[in-house]
Amino acid sequence: MEEIWKPLKLNPNCYEISNYGRVRSITFSNQWGNFKRREPLILKTHKNKSGYILVSLVIDGKHCSKSIHRLVFINFVREINDGFEVNHKDGNKTNNMLDNLEICNHSYNMTHAYNDLKKTHGRIGKCGNLSPISKAIKCIDDNGNIIHTFESVRLAAKFFNKSHGYISIAARTGRKSCGYHWKYIN
Repeated sequence: MEEIWKPLKLNPNCYEISNYGRVRSITFSNQWGNFKRREPLILKTHKNKSGYILVSLVIDGKHCSKSIHRLVFINFVREINDGFEVNHKDGNKTNNMLDNLEICNHSYNMTHAYNDLKKTHGRIGKCGNLSPISKAIKCIDDNGNIIHTFESVRLAAKFFNKSHGYISIAARTGRKSCGYHWKYIN
């Protein structure tokens, strides 16, 4: 596929975007105004916490970061309506080529990630001792006797018909919850 450049809809006089997911500056500013570059300058990108590639732009005089995959889709296909997302077909968040992007709703995006791409998330569908972050906890009376041991805070909360937050806070702070003291088992 040939690389095609188009003016960036957010600031068409200063930037261009390609179907390969690259953004370049075609002008620069100094104290006297905007000037055309002799050679367009490919802008550097960075990743956010979620792994998406962002580019820093100046829009209406303000600095902002924008997701490359969304910019590619908006500039080459169409605007993204509320409730829709841009999905990476191959699951690679750094592959922002136009042919790897599709529009979908959140439900499809998650189904695609977990079913089609076999992505995993440690907490989805796993509670109790199956969760990789769960900790066993013991229920202790006022005399220091262990009343019961649970595989996780959620299972203890379910047993007492309370929110797991109450028991978790009690275990961290030394307070009582459900009439008992709680302590994590290492």
